[in-house]
Amino acid sequence: MPSSKGVYRIKQDGEPAALVNYGISKGFAIIPKAQYEAEGHKPPFNWLPTREEFENRG
Repeated sequence: MPSSKGVYRIKQDGEPAALVNYGISKGFAIIPKAQYEAEGHKPPFNWLPTREEFENRG
């Protein structure tokens, strides 16, 4: 999915997940880490900032 991009990582129901921007046609979605990795999103999951880091960047 070249038009999608990970935004940040979070915990959803205690499990790792990521907010992904799928682009204009689909918008944003929170997906589990396993799905993020299976779909080949970039950057790698562990490189994503946490939600707090994302919101506090200067």
